[in-house]
Amino acid sequence: DGRAFASPAGGVRRYVSELYAALATLDGDRRFDAIGAPPGRQLPANCTPRPEWPSPPTNLGRHAVGLPLTLARGDYAAYHAPAYVAPTWGRVPVVLSVHDISYASRPEWYPYRRDRWRRWFYRHSIERARLIVVPSTFTADEITRVYGVPSARLRLVPLAPAAMFHCDAPSGPERRSRVLLHVGDLHERRDLPVALAVLRGLVVREASPWRLVLVGRDAGSWAGVLAAATEAGVADRVERVEAASDQALREWYGRAWCLLYPSRYEG
Repeated sequence: DGRAFASPAGGVRRYVSELYAALATLDGDRRFDAIGAPPGRQLPANCTPRPEWPSPPTNLGRHAVGLPLTLARGDYAAYHAPAYVAPTWGRVPVVLSVHDISYASRPEWYPYRRDRWRRWFYRHSIERARLIVVPSTFTADEITRVYGVPSARLRLVPLAPAAMFHCDAPSGPERRSRVLLHVGDLHERRDLPVALAVLRGLVVREASPWRLVLVGRDAGSWAGVLAAATEAGVADRVERVEAASDQALREWYGRAWCLLYPSRYEG
């Protein structure tokens, strides 16, 4: 799915960019059409943008019309759907990546919890996929529990850091700033009140200038975090970074005293 290279979800963009760049380094000539890739978008060397058949202007419309018709007109061994949903019909075998199913396990976190079409779309994609790629045994177990998918159709492919994040850490704590770092969208499933509690405990216990840096897109939780930080008396020590380049992320990871990831649910 070429549109995944420009997905609004940063994790999906990272996933496809790193995956196909890594495939290009393997032996053999592996070529991929990136169907529907936006014009001018930088793609890995082994990916060629391919126009997509016109379709209704919705995600479901695209997967019911544009993608299946495009695949039917090509000679493809397989189609990789890198993020939860797949073409609704067609003869080309589908490999589907499912990173988590929080939408099914914790529907109260999502505004479309009563959207029957969307739920049907996710289930249908999982049911018709030839193989399902998951990043963890937890997600594999969740898919089996909720959808009854046998283990023979599941493939565990763990994720890995991009090459640029393989770097030397600072030589000791004295080189690190008093930063508690959180990286990820500010979403209800990420238990940020716990991070605030850690920050407040350190502020009360020590005179050091501790602060909490939240790197990620606001998915509806920032206002609540800011209100809770104000109530706890640490609002002036909470910094939000909407987006960060790879180089900036690398610097944040290197400088931070520690990474906090108090999540209620992750794939």
